Amino acid sequence: MGAPANLPSEASVCQRSLSVPKITVLPQNQVIDAAPGTTVFAAARGIGIDVDTACGGKGTCGLCRVKIISGAEQLPPAGFEEKKFIGTAGNLRLSCRIAPIGDITVDVPKPRPKKKPGGPPPPASPPSSPIR
Repeated sequence: MGAPANLPSEASVCQRSLSVPKITVLPQNQVIDAAPGTTVFAAARGIGIDVDTACGGKGTCGLCRVKIISGAEQLPPAGFEEKKFIGTAGNLRLSCRIAPIGDITVDVPKPRPKKKPGGPPPPASPPSSPIR
């Protein structure tokens, strides 16, 4: 006896629960098969895509913002802590706070240039003209 018409079949439920979310990262156009529960941050860095961070993915710096291109419905809602960094921008999320349950496409901005310790001093201000 099969499943009633208004319920999904056992096979389709199992197939959905075993599906692996695909994360497409732009502009690199890399597709990542992410294990369930893996954040966009961890998945991207796991294949060598540099995602900006100062906190190492702990959700405390707000630098790992990504733009959601498609699949926003596959993400959990933004929590209070995340909203502190993204405000009301509906298409921005912190990559370290989102673990998709289905396929998504994100745009990862180019990381900020890293400051080099002990680098050259800042440029000197132009000499002022003598007072006469």
